[in-house]
Amino acid sequence: MTMTSVTLERLLGVIVAEYAQVSIVPSGRVVRGPATNTDGVQSVRLDPLCRYQAGCPQNFGDFLSSAKGRDLSAKAAFPWFARSVLRYSCSTLVFSFVRCLVPEMNKRGITELSHSAGGGGTVRLADLEAFTVFVVPRQQHVIELEYSRFGLISQLAEMVGTDDDCSHNFLKCKISGIIVDLSLGQFTGTMTPLVFGSMEEYLPAIPGDVLHVEACPQNVVDEQLKLDSASWKREASPGSVPSAFAKRVVRCAFNGEQHPHCFHCFGTASPALKRCTRCGVALYCSKHCQILHWKMHKKECVPSKINSEQTSKQTL
Repeated sequence: MTMTSVTLERLLGVIVAEYAQVSIVPSGRVVRGPATNTDGVQSVRLDPLCRYQAGCPQNFGDFLSSAKGRDLSAKAAFPWFARSVLRYSCSTLVFSFVRCLVPEMNKRGITELSHSAGGGGTVRLADLEAFTVFVVPRQQHVIELEYSRFGLISQLAEMVGTDDDCSHNFLKCKISGIIVDLSLGQFTGTMTPLVFGSMEEYLPAIPGDVLHVEACPQNVVDEQLKLDSASWKREASPGSVPSAFAKRVVRCAFNGEQHPHCFHCFGTASPALKRCTRCGVALYCSKHCQILHWKMHKKECVPSKINSEQTSKQTL
């Protein structure tokens, strides 16, 4: 057993930040919306580009700028940014974690990490198993992708209806019962991965009617990993392939090779991230992310020694 200063929560943040940079799921610039039709269906139309492509927003600041002139507030726009980046990511992230990332960390002698859920503790990585929750969401969010070649394609971020359900994958520790959800934001409109102390704590956080929960069949895991390892994906974005992605995450989390990212939207610089002037630690892509993140950040925003000394000099 090897202890490390990297916590489970820190690792999850690295996973989401790195996934956002290599994902081939198209996000893109805002073309229209958000709008709500007479049936209450909410939608936003995007110019479909992947995050690694030129012209695609690299962070929320870029995304909001692409909607300039549409009178869209940062608070209203951010959930759509999160949905566009995280939709359909749960199976890729969860299955890659179990099959590729855990073995890669074990090679480095990293077998367990500390966490703060349920009063804190440690979790053995090999004890985290893939599960699926089936939910009927209370709202319907649609991402419309306007392709020049294929025309308009609508993709359901959430489905509603008495006979429709939406499946969502997460991790559960078979020993402690803690829950790890890397992409709940595709429902709730946030980018932050979360750790829950128990199933009883986790299920109420899902904004929908939970039908049932079950362990993911191994053939489903195998099929998803096969899809994520397809040759065309390897050519389009080599870093998105599960085996390569696992190595990338380990290098970033434990070797300090990670690109700096916004503490709120997990996006990278374009052209540069700005540092919180109070603590000197938190990084943001724009003032919008800093404002939206303040409620969470203020709990740990401790004035840096340099800032404290400067303040003392000014008051002498």
